[in-house]
Amino acid sequence: MIKPIPILLYHSISDESAPKFKYWRVSVAAFKEQMALLASKNYTTLTVSELVAHLSNPGETLPEKTVVLTFDDALCDFYQLAYPSLLKYHIPATLYVPTGYIGHTSQWLTRAHLADYPMINWDELNEISGNGIECGGHTHTHIQLDLVSKDVAYNEITRCKMELEQHLQRPVATFAYPNGYCGGHVRDLVLQAGFTSACAVKNALSFSGDDTYALARVFITPYMSLTDFEHVTLGRAPHLALRRERLRTKIWRRARTLFTLLEK
Repeated sequence: MIKPIPILLYHSISDESAPKFKYWRVSVAAFKEQMALLASKNYTTLTVSELVAHLSNPGETLPEKTVVLTFDDALCDFYQLAYPSLLKYHIPATLYVPTGYIGHTSQWLTRAHLADYPMINWDELNEISGNGIECGGHTHTHIQLDLVSKDVAYNEITRCKMELEQHLQRPVATFAYPNGYCGGHVRDLVLQAGFTSACAVKNALSFSGDDTYALARVFITPYMSLTDFEHVTLGRAPHLALRRERLRTKIWRRARTLFTLLEK
C-alpha cells in the first residue's frame, strides 16, 4: 500500500491582502488553529530535506502522522505572523526564498497589485535558519523557468543557491519552482546546480515513490476548514500525485511557451 505524504504549501499568513491575492492568504487565526492541531495530535513535522533523507533510506519507515510544511516567497508576514506559531509548537518548516527581493518588496506581484509588499530581510533569514526553518531556493527574481533560455534559467537557479549559502553560511539543498512550472529540462538544471530535492505544486499528496525533483504539494487556501485541513494532514484528501505528468499539463506547458514567443 502506498503511503500518502502531505506536503503543505502556504504563501502568505496575514489578515490583509490585495483582492487578487486573497486566495493565497491564510488568516492568522486559521494558521494558529492549524499549528495547534498538529501539536495537540502529535504529528511528526519535517523539513523537505529531512523528508527526502528519510525516503532515500529504504529501511526507514515514516511515522504514521508525518507532515511537511512549506512556505513560498519569503514575504515579511512569514517572519512576523507564521514564525512565532512555528516556534511556539516547535514545528520545523521549509521557506523558499527568491533572493533578488530580500529586504525589498515583492515586485513580481505587480499584476496582483502587491508589488510593494515587504519581504523578509537577511537578518531575519539568519535568525530563522538557526531555529528550525530550512531555507531553500526559489530563483533569484521569481522567474517562470520554463519560459526562458536554459542559460537564464540556470543562472537564476545557481545564483539564489550561492547567495543563500553565502549569507546563511550553511548548505542549501532544496528548491521550489516559481508557480510550480517544472519541465524536464528545468528539473535537470536544478539537479546540475547541486540541489538534492525540489518542490512542484500539483495540489496533490506526495508519496514514497514521488519524484524528489518535483515533489507534490497541497495548496492550503483561506477557504479550507479545520476539518478539511486535518483530512489533508492525515492523507485522506486530495488525491495522490501521479507518477507521470498529466498529458494536459504537457499541452498547457507547450501552449504557454508558444504564447510567450508570440508576445515577443
